[in-house]
Amino acid sequence: MSGFETQDDTEDFTEHLRVIRDFRITSNMTVGQYVNTPWHIAYLPISMEQMHLQHYESFSMGCRRCARAFYEYKEMHASYSDTPIEYRQYPTRFWKRVGSKAHEAAQLFHEDYFWIRNTARNDTHNIARISRIRAEDVGNRSSLPRDVPGGHQNWKVELFNVSKTDNTRAHNKAELRFKAHSNHLLEYAKNASIVQGRPNTRAKVALYDTGFKLRRVSAYSNVCMDCAADMDRLGLLQRSWKGTRRVAGSVATNEQMQKEMQFGMRMR
Repeated sequence: MSGFETQDDTEDFTEHLRVIRDFRITSNMTVGQYVNTPWHIAYLPISMEQMHLQHYESFSMGCRRCARAFYEYKEMHASYSDTPIEYRQYPTRFWKRVGSKAHEAAQLFHEDYFWIRNTARNDTHNIARISRIRAEDVGNRSSLPRDVPGGHQNWKVELFNVSKTDNTRAHNKAELRFKAHSNHLLEYAKNASIVQGRPNTRAKVALYDTGFKLRRVSAYSNVCMDCAADMDRLGLLQRSWKGTRRVAGSVATNEQMQKEMQFGMRMR
């Protein structure tokens, strides 16, 4: 098969090749650079994507749909019992650094810049408390020390430094403590920041923002958050724990989505 749906498509492609030949158009752009541009991302195929790895699939260094490279941190952070309830969703957000430039991308929650390291309460007072807990109090959760030597249940505990973000919301002087753990995906990442090429005027990381670090939609996925969000809008993101969703990707819906993405490019 030629890969073109109609004879007109073939003729258009041939005409483009002729123009390139006649005008001797050259470019130093590599494939790795091109996949980060809006001209690649806005015209990606519309297809069903799965939230998690498929049966035959292993981890890759880039997104299965858009081919952009993932960024992985050495340590990841998650909320736990001592994290105030109203802040437990923080690990899913992007955060702007204080004093960041206009087109500097917001960073992931796990960025080293935001953290006060090794803050687990490992002092001797806490160790002594363990020996003083009475047998009848063991079932009382409030009487048990949370962060013993080694951190919470042997997880290292660290403080999220909100003062280094552009978030002006008052935090009631609460210690925003999160547990840290090693990232098993570190070996599957090139760890190079990219320029955001996804046309979306409502996204936290806007088009052409520099220093963007692309993350997977889940720890066991080869699909990036951007592609997952686009496919979810069309009902084409399959979540393993919810079963297969109804395929709503009609031709009209696909055309509408492409128009929205192109409009976002013009707005920038």
